[in-house]
Amino acid sequence: MADSEIDADAVVDLLAPEGKLRIVVAVLEESGDEFNPARIYEHDGVSKDAWYRYRDDLEAAGLLEEAGSIGNSPLYRVPDGPIANNLRAAFEGASN
Repeated sequence: MADSEIDADAVVDLLAPEGKLRIVVAVLEESGDEFNPARIYEHDGVSKDAWYRYRDDLEAAGLLEEAGSIGNSPLYRVPDGPIANNLRAAFEGASN
């Protein structure tokens, strides 16, 4: 595959189903800060069950990383990198 080609399967795996896409949007909205899972399920359409179902997928894709904990609650952040930066730019462009 050439560098400019899009791997459609990888994009679909990252953004589907809708529950995972809603978590991606919520995570990107929280980026810049460390956040606990409860801040993600406060977003419309994001369930606690979906968060725990898709969290590992988002970590494996490089869109999320564990940043420590407060008590028993893990903290997460969006790492700097091309995946998060490009998705953020695409979502901001779609919102305008």
